[in-house]
Amino acid sequence: MYERPSDFPDQPYLVNFEKAEDTKPDVSIDYSKMVMVIAMEATLARDGRRIGGLELLLTELGSYQYCCTSMTEHSVYKIAVLWVVQPSMPYEIDELKAILDKFAMSYAFSDGSGFMTLNNFRFNGNNISIYPDT
Repeated sequence: MYERPSDFPDQPYLVNFEKAEDTKPDVSIDYSKMVMVIAMEATLARDGRRIGGLELLLTELGSYQYCCTSMTEHSVYKIAVLWVVQPSMPYEIDELKAILDKFAMSYAFSDGSGFMTLNNFRFNGNNISIYPDT
């Protein structure tokens, strides 16, 4: 409805709701084993060059399990929120961290607190760089 309000004319609506008795149990994702990542890319108005690291990040994450939960797309920019399954081996975590440092705008590894804090959240200004010419 929010995406296409013209499909719903401005008038009163009657909605019936019944709670189903045979609902399945909640199978929530365990976010304590996930890394939250935000990445972007944009096109500069002055010269048309692209900045950011979203496309390169998605390429580098090819061997990791991840899902994109939000993708805001506009003609001149894209912003994505991804959840990456945190590897269990220390060297894999270091490799993932190196990829995120290079291409993500920000990311947060779980520290067990259940919150994003200055201890587990990293904003990465290095990501706002110009894409290499292809």
